Amino acid sequence: MAQPKKRAIVESGDGGLGLGIATFIANGEDLGPIIRHSFESGKPEALMQNLRSIVKKKEVEIEELCRLHYEDFIFAVDELRGVLVNAR
Repeated sequence: MAQPKKRAIVESGDGGLGLGIATFIANGEDLGPIIRHSFESGKPEALMQNLRSIVKKKEVEIEELCRLHYEDFIFAVDELRGVLVNAR
């Protein structure tokens, strides 16, 4: 059975985890080692700060997508209502 690859956890100069967390999340990788390392090193605040930053960026992306597609969504709902009325 193949052993899973061990990844080095790189710390940035300020003692926090590097911005590689966003890459790990985007790739669907296991965050367990990163979380464990942050608590073992006594710096869970740095991890939490990085995670909050990622969440804020994703919220902005979601809001932009919603704004971009809002009119198309409303049009599609209206169109579906018309289909429903015609089907009766």
